[in-house]
Amino acid sequence: DYSNVNNSLDFLFRKSYKAYQSNDLTVAVLSVEAVLEKIWESLHTGSWADASDCMRKLYSHASLLKAKLLLKTPSDESMLKKAIKAVDMGLLMGNAFRNELTKTASLLCLILQQYYIESPELVYNENKLSYNNYTLHRIGDYVPALNQPSLETFSRDFLKPKLPVKITGSMKHWPAISKWKDLNYLIKLAGARLVPVEIGSSYADAEWSQKLITLEEFIKNRIVQKNEKPAYLAQHQLFNQIPELKDDIIIPDYCYLTDMDGEEPDINAWLGPKGTVSPTHHDPKNNFLAQVIFKNIYIPKYVI
Repeated sequence: DYSNVNNSLDFLFRKSYKAYQSNDLTVAVLSVEAVLEKIWESLHTGSWADASDCMRKLYSHASLLKAKLLLKTPSDESMLKKAIKAVDMGLLMGNAFRNELTKTASLLCLILQQYYIESPELVYNENKLSYNNYTLHRIGDYVPALNQPSLETFSRDFLKPKLPVKITGSMKHWPAISKWKDLNYLIKLAGARLVPVEIGSSYADAEWSQKLITLEEFIKNRIVQKNEKPAYLAQHQLFNQIPELKDDIIIPDYCYLTDMDGEEPDINAWLGPKGTVSPTHHDPKNNFLAQVIFKNIYIPKYVI
């Protein structure tokens, strides 16, 4: 019952659901799309912080219903991708039914894998890119490097005095180190998933903007191919959206050296082409930057 949100939206949603139950797919799809369109307009009016939680819940519910409706039609590659898009819109814009939406997207992507044809151009060439040897350009104080320091050493010498450190050797057992070198793996696993990307070299630029595109489109058109305006997938909770990717990483024990007992660390993902810039800034929380595939990284002493 969404009558407390908006009577007309509640009517349209009920109409869509009843049509779904009676197998009148045309009416069901038109009605649920009308619900999604009206909520989209509402969510993009004013500040996102002021967006109604009830509206977002209805958006998630309507997105899930739309995916079910699409799956009642012949499930070819195009229809599977449309259903996954509907699910991701519910995850990214809504705030409810996350478990149902996440499981649905994972299952649909698994089915979609049969259509994917791998491309040798998407495999990184070891001779052209160094993955695990990067240069810290020295600015001011020297940033020390330690190979897998003990928890006690890290806490005493760096965490408590709030000093930066480069930790080596703690990611060599991550499946991502080998798997993510082949972009075919990422596309086959989650290429149809929608992700938010930033368009422009830096969010400080006047022409900077944001856009929702599929991970496949992002990789092929923005990572592999050169583009006039670089795109950056930045600070996105990708591993919550696509839990299959979380299986490829292992949270370092250092992340649990906190006064917040039992609290899981926030995990965000960054993925971008050469030339992507993140302006110097200060984060409110302590951070670990775990870089999987890269060439060079620049770390002023005040970033970490």
